[in-house]
Amino acid sequence: MPIARKYLTEVVHLADVDKLPPAQVLLLYMSHYYHEWRDEVFKTTYLPLPQALALNQGMNERMKASIADTEAGRLAMLLLPAIPKVALSEARIERKLAALRVIEALRQHAAQTGKLPDKLEDVKIVPVPNDPANGKPFEYQLDGATATLSSRIPGEKLEVTGLRYRITLRK
Repeated sequence: MPIARKYLTEVVHLADVDKLPPAQVLLLYMSHYYHEWRDEVFKTTYLPLPQALALNQGMNERMKASIADTEAGRLAMLLLPAIPKVALSEARIERKLAALRVIEALRQHAAQTGKLPDKLEDVKIVPVPNDPANGKPFEYQLDGATATLSSRIPGEKLEVTGLRYRITLRK
């Protein structure tokens, strides 16, 4: 209770905290503390994934070092780490859509030239999107008549968030 009262007085600038019932003090403390850290976490949600990943790493370290071991701190640590994971899930969907656009560009290139390109840069018929996971072109390799399109999200396990398509032309 002393930590909650001190936080509400010094950080929230709430007057007459000592006159409030203990349950109200605790709930106000938990709410304000959670919202303070929630705002910190949400700062990165609309950034491109490479920027967000770098900032999230630093933010996670600050959270672990700074969040008090109180009811409010436990609530924040319980709920907030999920937010970057949701953003990562959204980025995986964007990446899959971009990969499908690349495959369509490869199909159109093959329809025009009769073969898959040696490099993605060789596709000129339509724009080829970059990989949203890193802001660079997708990884592309041509091995005979089969091409492999792949993507890795930096800092994530390849077997969990990796993406790979094998493309072969039918005759």
